[in-house]
Amino acid sequence: MSSMYDRQDFNVPPSISVVGVGGVGANVAIYAAMAGVPVISVFDSDNVEEVNLSRLPYPESWIGKPKVDAVEEFIHNIRPNCVVLKHPNYDGFLRDELIGTIIITADKASVRRELLTDEKLNKEHLVLNGAYNKDTITISRAPPWGEDHPYEIIPSWIGTASIVASLLLAQAFGIAPTDMDFTGKFWWLTEK
Repeated sequence: MSSMYDRQDFNVPPSISVVGVGGVGANVAIYAAMAGVPVISVFDSDNVEEVNLSRLPYPESWIGKPKVDAVEEFIHNIRPNCVVLKHPNYDGFLRDELIGTIIITADKASVRRELLTDEKLNKEHLVLNGAYNKDTITISRAPPWGEDHPYEIIPSWIGTASIVASLLLAQAFGIAPTDMDFTGKFWWLTEK
């Protein structure tokens, strides 16, 4: 038996869904695989862009590759037994394809709102939402941005994406309470 997970003091869920596998979501999926989550379902219709590489451990040769293919390949390189279910093309979400704990990191506020306000979905699954925008990181079970506060492209690096991914997984793994929202300002995101 492998001693890989002997030092973990928590139980991983049998499966998770990651909606949006850009900077935060890909790190969520990768860290979940590293922690031993056996089945990860990933949703994203975008391709890897050069700008993504400051937040993702991908080689430059993966620019243009579908994000769901990139995260699957990376995970299979580090955890070959992890099952990655890919959903590269979607309009809205195929509710039947969402499994286990659902972690939303999609850019679009409408996608977040749709999933976070779906009562049936929230009764059947733990649904978590994580993002950063301007100078604020948010981990919540409620949409972080309204129509008057849309997602904005901001300066970013791996540190911010990793912190948000780690905070989301702390809730998914039961290390942190899921009934508590977190919003914080971080000095490296604050305008100078």
